[in-house]
Amino acid sequence: PGAGNRTMHPMIHSSLLSGRTARCVVLSLLLLPILLPVGIVLLLFALSVIRGDPVVTAQLAWTTRSGLLLVKSIVYAAACALSALVLGILFATVIPRFPQMASRTMTVIIIALLPVPPYIHALAWSNAVSALNILLSGTSYQPFALQGWVMAWWVQVMAFLPFACLIGIIALSAISRDLIDAARIVSPDITVLSKIMVPVSLPIMSAGFGFLFLSGVTEYSVPSLFSVDTYALDIFAAFSATNAVGAAFAAALPLIVAALGILGISQPGFRALGEFPGWTRAGAGPLREWPAWFSALQSMALILVVLLSFVLVFGTAGSMGSLPGIGAAISSSGMEIAYSLEIGLLAVIIGIPLAAGIVFFMPHGIYTKKIFWVLVTLPLAIPSSLIGMGLLTLFATTMKGPAFGLLLPVFAGIVRFLPVAIIIISAQVHMIDPVLLDAARFLGTPGSGYYLKVTLPLLAPGIGIAAVFLFSLTLGELGATLLVAAPGYQTMTMKIYNYLHYGSFPAVAGLSALMAGLTTITTLLALYGTGMWMQRFRLFRSEVHD
Repeated sequence: PGAGNRTMHPMIHSSLLSGRTARCVVLSLLLLPILLPVGIVLLLFALSVIRGDPVVTAQLAWTTRSGLLLVKSIVYAAACALSALVLGILFATVIPRFPQMASRTMTVIIIALLPVPPYIHALAWSNAVSALNILLSGTSYQPFALQGWVMAWWVQVMAFLPFACLIGIIALSAISRDLIDAARIVSPDITVLSKIMVPVSLPIMSAGFGFLFLSGVTEYSVPSLFSVDTYALDIFAAFSATNAVGAAFAAALPLIVAALGILGISQPGFRALGEFPGWTRAGAGPLREWPAWFSALQSMALILVVLLSFVLVFGTAGSMGSLPGIGAAISSSGMEIAYSLEIGLLAVIIGIPLAAGIVFFMPHGIYTKKIFWVLVTLPLAIPSSLIGMGLLTLFATTMKGPAFGLLLPVFAGIVRFLPVAIIIISAQVHMIDPVLLDAARFLGTPGSGYYLKVTLPLLAPGIGIAAVFLFSLTLGELGATLLVAAPGYQTMTMKIYNYLHYGSFPAVAGLSALMAGLTTITTLLALYGTGMWMQRFRLFRSEVHD
């Protein structure tokens, strides 16, 4: 989707520092916090190999079990990502059929469900399947197993579904209306979709697949809840058994190679998401004339999205128990709630200025920009447990006391999810109308006042959405936080995850509902604020153009 693409307005990059070298130095320093944990783990691995550490050498030895587990993990992650993406595309093709208000409501619901942690999906679907098994227990119906690959796949797909739907909406709405209307003159709608819309939007779809695949292959939370062993869990086990970061990296090396391959394939899509200013277009007109088999698939995708919303609400509420019990469970978790909120807020306070600075100093050259996006998205391909190990190695000898236990989980969230914030803020930068910036120049807004009074307000929607996602995703982070949290402290995610291994209790449901409520409400408030700002922005842009 390159039609209408434009480069960033030069005034956004009119440098506070002169010279390309200075800009590169500053950008390198800004990227250092998210790349240093990965770099230190790689360095420790290299030193262990040079010394001939037998523990590391043993982990490098390829076994049949390791090979089969790696293949299973890759197939599992690919199946989850592809299934969710297909459902998301089907959902994106069906919502234009509905009135504008209904389609916007469905889109808002999808976005509101994005930050809900995967373990809440696991709790909700476990309760839903258990209720179904009890309901049909007197019939010839064979009960669904609450463990195994099938259940893990289903829950992971449902956890991925909101993001996949959003990617489908963005990818298809970014295509030129003229291109679609011209194709519809000579071809049926299903041909337009398969021959025009899908190929043109393939870069953004590949980014969606890459992000989902990397999330699935580097995380172990959902599979482990359903007694499924994955390669990512073995990395954590290798570190627990040896206490050697080099050995853990050696165990993770085949998985990292596979993840880097998918990351490389998805790079054009990540650049398209971060640099294409078409996210807010009206998009192509609704395609309505579908064959019966495709309409059935669309209906299935729509039903699954509605079902997901109901299961998240009622599947969690169904195991809460009495209100006094819920209140007691939440009140007894006051320390965990406060600890989680502190981590999330500090991640936003530190991470969002860092992300905005990285976007501000983004290079302009074709090749340097490709290198930039590779470095920015690199943490997505690194297992979360390795990031935690890198942070422990970096700060264990230099930071002690309460700051150690608080800042390490903060940096774990920043390292893992800052790429998401950078993509959102970069996309917002590319949405800015250059006419508005030119108008501000002619009004005589000088120096730093230009950035405070003009550029920053124009970037406010992207910064707000990025802050909400960084906050919500950091609240739900598990793999790295499990390693770096202070002794005696745990986040809500850690407490819920630990309880889920022993069954679904009212305390778990109450905390899960609180976590889902926090992420959903903050997202809805951010969407409302962004919508109000965009309305004022459109009026202002119209006045400037007039």
